[in-house]
Amino acid sequence: MRTRLASLLGALALLAALPTPSVAAPAPAAATTTTIELKVVGCNGCRVLAIQNVGGAVTYQSATERVKKHRVTLVVPTANTPQMAIVVFARFDDLAQAGFPMVVMVGWKGKDPGDSISNRWAQGVHKGSGCWAGTTDPVVKNRLVVSKVQVRAPSLGPGHFPAAAGHLTKALPALPFFANRRASEMHVEDPSICR
Repeated sequence: MRTRLASLLGALALLAALPTPSVAAPAPAAATTTTIELKVVGCNGCRVLAIQNVGGAVTYQSATERVKKHRVTLVVPTANTPQMAIVVFARFDDLAQAGFPMVVMVGWKGKDPGDSISNRWAQGVHKGSGCWAGTTDPVVKNRLVVSKVQVRAPSLGPGHFPAAAGHLTKALPALPFFANRRASEMHVEDPSICR
């Protein structure tokens, strides 16, 4: 019995001396929400929301947030950021008040994500997009510039009407690129623009 006990204790001592396999730390979980933090110029009091479109149908709509002290924050599911548009209802925008909200231009053909977009450049005619390609980042920070412009709107009648034009000052990955347009020309009745 003593030899068996000694053998067992020896085997246990030998096992204790062996290196134990390391257990890998779990990989960090992907973000489940993305916080979009926008510094807003020219649109204090505006209402802003994010809308995702898949296959021509709105599949997600964030809560509407009001711009306060030149800032607005939207918290959206990260999985819903692909094909997402940021929509603005400005008090001075006759088109938005008639149900045609302004879609923020987030990307431009020929501009890489992260490139700076000046007001002057955005006011020119370029191939632009209001359709964000999405992110896996937990936080996205940018600056939204909203300008008051005059546009023709046959649906509202003859003449010109005050409208909002908006763009981000740092380009985001975006698709599809629409026809040549100024930022002010992106107003839609149905915000499902990311097809």
